[in-house]
Amino acid sequence: MHILLLELELHIHGARSLKEKRSVLRSLVDRLRTGYNVSVAETGFQDKWQRAAIAVVTVCSLRDRAQQTAERVIAEIESRGTADLIGIEQQWL
Repeated sequence: MHILLLELELHIHGARSLKEKRSVLRSLVDRLRTGYNVSVAETGFQDKWQRAAIAVVTVCSLRDRAQQTAERVIAEIESRGTADLIGIEQQWL
């Protein structure tokens, strides 16, 4: 069993309030959970309008499969255009 943790720091485009930020994050988190079968949680910068930190975890029987999932998650975030990835940390557990 392989467990991969991604810690991602995001800059949210155009968010002028916490409400706008949470709307963008909610949409992103829901898409990641349903589209990639990963666990996602907001882990930092809850009081900042345009910054967010999320943790994404995947559990797979094959290490390569977990790495592919992580790459697809990162590509999904980058392709949405609502946030820039400004930090990525990857950790095998």
